[in-house]
Amino acid sequence: MPLKELVDRRNLIHRKSDARTVLAHALSDPLIGKTALVSSFGAESIVLLHMISLFDRSTPIIFLNTEILFEQTLRYQREVTDYLNLKDMRVVSPTRESVILHEVDSLLHQSFLNKCCNLRKR
Repeated sequence: MPLKELVDRRNLIHRKSDARTVLAHALSDPLIGKTALVSSFGAESIVLLHMISLFDRSTPIIFLNTEILFEQTLRYQREVTDYLNLKDMRVVSPTRESVILHEVDSLLHQSFLNKCCNLRKR
């Protein structure tokens, strides 16, 4: 089934569903396949992470460590992961080679925000 048709059908099925129902379906529907969640661990993400922990703690959670995050943010990410007992946390970071080649002084984000994002969020 083409992706657009699959999405349109799921939207139709869940047009009046609550978030828990939609998430449970997304995690278990064989037509959707393996599902992962990308999370910033920001305030808006915690509700969804909590819901994932109620349905399937082995759902892969992908966290992008840009390497310019505050230590408190990284600690919070670890604490939430432990508290919710999330089993498949994947922390993704830019490669050492990319950072060394393109950002010698760690100040790229101050002058060229788009270049910094492209480097650190690929």
